[in-house]
Amino acid sequence: MTELKEKITGNMTIQAIEFEKDDATNFHIDYIHAAAQVRARNYTITECDFNKTKMIAGRIIPAIATTTAMITGAVAAEFYKYVQGFTDLAKFKNSFINLALPLFLFTEPDEIKKIKSKDDSKDHGGIKVVAIPDPYTCYDKTHINIGSITFQQFFDYLKEKIGVDISLVGVGKITLYNQYSPSKAHLPRL
Repeated sequence: MTELKEKITGNMTIQAIEFEKDDATNFHIDYIHAAAQVRARNYTITECDFNKTKMIAGRIIPAIATTTAMITGAVAAEFYKYVQGFTDLAKFKNSFINLALPLFLFTEPDEIKKIKSKDDSKDHGGIKVVAIPDPYTCYDKTHINIGSITFQQFFDYLKEKIGVDISLVGVGKITLYNQYSPSKAHLPRL
């Protein structure tokens, strides 16, 4: 256990800090109140006075303590696996916890979905779909550092460098450019 503690903390010393909402000298409620007011102003939420903040914090603290303890335990169990050198994804677990029900659900995480290049003439009208990099995940990025350019300059660059013709550009569910739009409304976007 000492060896594991050294791996995790190095030469840090860790100690518990007591939180007492009724002790004005620790300034916990002052900080919570100030942060709540900044958030309220930022999101145009009705601000509250110091006493209301103290009352709300007093009700939340027990819930925070139990939830934090539960989540910390679940995370620590997964962290121990990682520190011990486990690499098999099936050894790790996703945790879904609802203390109000009570519901404790542990599942095996899925591998990250990988998108691959394909030449699927049925789905894409005979157009080859190219994944860059191949395969890629939603966490991958391709950086093209050529400054501020238009879509047309970007398409020309990709055609020249990697031989790719771009027919559609989308972000999430929004289509920024579609070569095949019936009204040709996207042509000015080039």
